[in-house]
Amino acid sequence: ECEHPCGRIGDCELERRWTTSGGIPVFADRRLGNEQLPESTASAIAERFGVVLGLLAQLVADVYRMPVLPCVVIYFDLEGTNDAVAFNSSGSLFFSARAFHQLHLHSLDLAAPHARATVFWMTTLCHELAHNASRAHDARHERVMEGMIERVMPHLLEYHQRMLLRQHMSAACPRPGWS
Repeated sequence: ECEHPCGRIGDCELERRWTTSGGIPVFADRRLGNEQLPESTASAIAERFGVVLGLLAQLVADVYRMPVLPCVVIYFDLEGTNDAVAFNSSGSLFFSARAFHQLHLHSLDLAAPHARATVFWMTTLCHELAHNASRAHDARHERVMEGMIERVMPHLLEYHQRMLLRQHMSAACPRPGWS
């Protein structure tokens, strides 16, 4: 077990299991067998989480003109071994599928991810990216994280406005049925 600035990282023995359809690697603790983590369940969770993380990584990449998605990793850990929702390991950004499942999976529509979920994970993404500037939770980390959030959040709000407009337009102007 080791202490990490973003929480306790237990004695995870992460190994790569597969890649989401969006290209995000998925890792799991090697002690998680199919009985604790059925592959079909894990795959469904990772795919839904991958949609959210892919959207957010693209928004950050568009703002900063740098690729973010290649740094993103989803991981499954043993319950109780880790209290971090995410961590930065040498520039790779690990996001907890267990935390996503517990916090947001129930409220997520793949067509338009819920605003609370995207704001939470965008803030987390910016927080972990800021650890590339400072490993500690110090003034530099805070300044970088806040600057990123300030630049990226308007783009996330615009995304949600477009989704709301699409929903409104499709409800107001239903497509004619084909007989």
